[in-house]
Amino acid sequence: MPEEREAMRQQVTRDLAMIDSLSRRFGPQHLEGLEAPRAIAASQHEAMHGSGGPAQGES
Repeated sequence: MPEEREAMRQQVTRDLAMIDSLSRRFGPQHLEGLEAPRAIAASQHEAMHGSGGPAQGES
């Protein structure tokens, strides 16, 4: 199981880095349009019991 948690953490990190790269590439005028995808990427592995996910430091 620890390997799966690490894989989820890495996926969140990669997804957020990709979205941040898009915002740098296309400029600040597009940041508002990336807020929702960034929030989804950050919480995509949120624990069902609400304790957080890999981006929030789930234990």
